[in-house]
This record gives sequence, C-alpha cells and structure tokens, in this order.
Amino acid sequence: MFHVIPDAFCITRSKKGVYKQAKVYRYSDGLYVGACGGFVRLMRNGDCATPDLSYVELEVPKSIKLGHDNLFRLTFSIVQL
Repeated sequence: MFHVIPDAFCITRSKKGVYKQAKVYRYSDGLYVGACGGFVRLMRNGDCATPDLSYVELEVPKSIKLGHDNLFRLTFSIVQL
C-alpha cells in the first residue's frame, strides 16, 4: 500500500514544462510522487522513474532521512527526534 507522508510535497516538471505540486508517498523503503494518474518513483538528482517527468523540489519533514540505493532510487528512514 502507498501511504501519504504528511507535510511532504514535491514540485514536478513535465517534459513540456508544466510544473505541478504533488503529494509524496512511501511504499516499502521508496519515495513516490502522485503523478500521471498513479505513482512515480523518485530518483536522486531530480530524476524520476519515467523519462517524461522530473522534480525540481522535494520537501520532507525533519523526521525523514533521505538516502538512495545502488540504482540511485530515493530511499528513506524515519528518525526519532
């Protein structure tokens, strides 16, 4: 199941230059953005798993620590504050 991360948002940019603000979701240990009628995996350095989309800003709460795996897909862990 995909679960929304409260107080997290992502600004995406389509290949045609359209910017949208979207909710950020978690599934397993990955981060996803709601886009294209579903969910798109976020990658490191502003890339997404689909070539038609990138992101220009990602904001997550301080309790979320970002990382990446060996395929440069964003991962997260929850930090106790």
